[in-house]
Amino acid sequence: MKFTRCCLYGLFTCVLSTTFALPTGFYYGNEQVDSRQIPENYPVDIHSFSSIFSTHLLFDHIDGTFSSLSKYISIHFQNLVQVSAHAFDMNDGFVIDVELLKGQLQGAVGSYIEDSLPNIWNARASVMDKANLSNYIEQVTLEHCTNSTQNTAVQSICIEDNATEIVSNIDQYIRNHLLRIISIIVQEDLPQLFETTQYHVNSILAHFSKYLNKQSITSTTSSTIVMYHSFENSEQLTSSLQSTIDFYHSSLENSTLEKYLLLARVD
Repeated sequence: MKFTRCCLYGLFTCVLSTTFALPTGFYYGNEQVDSRQIPENYPVDIHSFSSIFSTHLLFDHIDGTFSSLSKYISIHFQNLVQVSAHAFDMNDGFVIDVELLKGQLQGAVGSYIEDSLPNIWNARASVMDKANLSNYIEQVTLEHCTNSTQNTAVQSICIEDNATEIVSNIDQYIRNHLLRIISIIVQEDLPQLFETTQYHVNSILAHFSKYLNKQSITSTTSSTIVMYHSFENSEQLTSSLQSTIDFYHSSLENSTLEKYLLLARVD
């Protein structure tokens, strides 16, 4: 019995030490970086650093912000869908559930808008694509850590000492461009997108109305169901979208550059 308890205790201790072992590195893609083997100061390739950090910003910050803003715009468009229907005396006793029809139309409109917006974002946000973002990161970094040699290496300790200012400048760069892009999209792209959406919805409703007219006891030539509303208050929508940037765009203030510096280390 004593032997069994000892064995169980040893196994339990082994499991605990394995389960709660502190990490000594991290993964970037399939590459493992062991932070224990890194000196306090080391050369960093500025091109690699800016490329790696820009990739992180695009996938972990900017793409998510665009996705959230797209959903916001989608909901706004769905709320513009208003459906009216005349009373019908149907041969088969069919009753039009206007609210159900409205809900289905809103869902279709939402999906169409969210499918259409990525192309619009990509066209307008080229200033924040990987190449431009990498160039800006490199520019800001070199402003704080001037490289006096002809190679592309910058000392990591300099970047770490100036990390707060570097990250703040990059964050402001992203925010400023988001504000400008939103304004352009609302003013130039969304009105046309709304017209296209309205045309498609009303075309579907026209066929539905035609069917209802045929099935009704009392014939009518008036439009039975229609999507109506206009794309108004663009300034209000712009202001609303811009005010949500702080909510959707995760601040970079507390970001650490250590991981990206290690990955760009010059051996």
